[in-house]
Amino acid sequence: MENIKKITLSLILFFFCSTAIVQAQIKGDKNQGSTQNENCLKLKKKFKLKLDRTLKVHKGVHQTLQSNQPIDKYNRHMNILLGNLEREAELMERLLVKSKKRECSNLTAMRSGIESIQKIHNEMMASLQLSKPKEPLAQQNNKLKSELKNMLKAD
Repeated sequence: MENIKKITLSLILFFFCSTAIVQAQIKGDKNQGSTQNENCLKLKKKFKLKLDRTLKVHKGVHQTLQSNQPIDKYNRHMNILLGNLEREAELMERLLVKSKKRECSNLTAMRSGIESIQKIHNEMMASLQLSKPKEPLAQQNNKLKSELKNMLKAD
């Protein structure tokens, strides 16, 4: 009789422990999925912030080009703005690398846009070396604006 009670008690304890372990595994799997989703959302927010900052740089370049100040390779303000554009593009590139590591596929589609921004930056730096860079810079700044708008739509 005592053996039957011990066996029954052990089976009941085994059943409770096994169900608790299974439930913990299921809960852990759900938490892992939500954590990955939260990480993707955080990366997306950071990427949006970088896009907004890049738009502000674009507006600064636009205002500088509309002003009466001479634009040449020695214009400190323009050099700072183009440096900021390069920095923001590099930061967005890093976010894409992180999103690829974390398997956030919605951000990895932005790679072509970032490459376009970097290409436009290089063209702007080359145009700044010209004797009259205002017109080419204005055209490239318009290209930058359209590229940023496309990225915002895709985001």
